[in-house]
Amino acid sequence: MANELKATVINMKSLSQNIPDPVVVGAGDANGRTLRIIFTQEAAAQMTPDTKVYLSWHHQEVDIKGYNVFTKFENEEDDDLPSYWEITYPKSMLYEGNVLACIQIVDKVSIATSTNFTIHVLIDPNDGTRYTATDDFSEFQKAVINMTTLSDEMKRQMANQKIEFEDMQLEFMDVRRIAGEVKDVSAEAQEIAENSLQVAGEALNTIIGLKTIAEEAKDTAQEAKDSVAQIEEQVQELSDQVERDEQITQAIKEVADSAKEIAEAIQEKECCCGVTEEEMNAAIDSAKEDILNQSEQKIAEYFTIKTFI
Repeated sequence: MANELKATVINMKSLSQNIPDPVVVGAGDANGRTLRIIFTQEAAAQMTPDTKVYLSWHHQEVDIKGYNVFTKFENEEDDDLPSYWEITYPKSMLYEGNVLACIQIVDKVSIATSTNFTIHVLIDPNDGTRYTATDDFSEFQKAVINMTTLSDEMKRQMANQKIEFEDMQLEFMDVRRIAGEVKDVSAEAQEIAENSLQVAGEALNTIIGLKTIAEEAKDTAQEAKDSVAQIEEQVQELSDQVERDEQITQAIKEVADSAKEIAEAIQEKECCCGVTEEEMNAAIDSAKEDILNQSEQKIAEYFTIKTFI
């Protein structure tokens, strides 16, 4: 409860609003007096998980500058209440006089600054000369204050470097992800190329096979053509042979007709003329010999033709 009474609360809707001042601070409250900021509306909408809030100040009388970070607190008693940012005034600021200050919201991409306001530091009620010293002591104190300020600045720079390092880590992760995607695409392209090569090989084999089949078909066609020619030649030979057989048949028929005529002549001679039996037998034998001679001649001619064929 005592600490709550020592806290100055500022409800900040936007960084352009006027902050009521002066904010009065007692020099003797170095270990307890605090400044609390509650961001609402537009200002709250600008806050991100990586946002930092700083108090930038300049003591007008002693010409000391400072840059101190606020600590974020969540409201543990009621989740519906907003979170708040709080800072305890640094000792280096608590000299009697006026301090010109502003609030800065810092994220990864920008620094937004509020309007300036005044912090009025009262004299220490317990000991008015507590922070009053000789020039030598003042120089020593300034050196200490400067070291404190430098420490705060180094902390801020380290925080910024940490943010930059985290950003670099994210960028490296993106690069690794892109490299992995490129590798996957390259593997897919190689697989497609291999498949295309395989298909091309199969197509070439098919073409070679078709060429072979075409050559075999050509040879088969030639053989069929030769076979047709042979068949036509054999048909012609059979036709010639049939014609010759008809000629032989006709010759034999002619011989038979001659024999018939001779027999009729003999018979007629026998009937008309008084021929003896001996003459008749001689005539018949002569006719038989003529018929045999003619038949042998025709048959010889037939076999001569067959042998020639």
